Order: sequence, then structure tokens, then C-alpha cells
Amino acid sequence: MATTLAMIYPDIFAAVGVHSGLLHGVVKSFPDALGVMQGGTGPLAGGNKAKGAGWASDVPAIMFHGDRDTTVLPRNADRVAAQYSTSRQ
Repeated sequence: MATTLAMIYPDIFAAVGVHSGLLHGVVKSFPDALGVMQGGTGPLAGGNKAKGAGWASDVPAIMFHGDRDTTVLPRNADRVAAQYSTSRQ
């Protein structure tokens, strides 16, 4: 939710902290979300497609993610970070 708020309301939020989150705008259903969390199915299967998600933000962000998280795989933190950094490239 933190990423969603930062993407939709960048004029309101000065910064955002994301904990075990997913990219904004890539899932449309609960099964899609589960697939993305596990990193094997859904809209992001096969790679980091943050740019293709169509969202980017200049809001400063910090990601927190446990390297032993078995529900939301840690590679999702890299994907979220890429969605923020794409707007600065």
C-alpha cells in the first residue's frame, strides 16, 4: 500500500518506506498477487519488468525485506526499488 500511495499521490508524500511489498500496478487479482509474491507466475514471471508496469515515482523510498521471507520473495524488493529508480533515469 505504501508504494501505491507514493505512486498515486507523489505531491502528498515526502518519502515512503516499503516492507515486503510488491510493485504498484502489476496485479489485478489475488491469484496474480500470490504468483508475483512467489516470483514464478503472474505479470512479472521471468524477470524484472518494473518499467513495463507503467508506473514510476520520484518520491524517495526505502525498502525493508527479510532475506528469509518465504511468502514474499526478497527479489520483490529489487523490483520495487527499480520502479522508483526508473523515473530518475
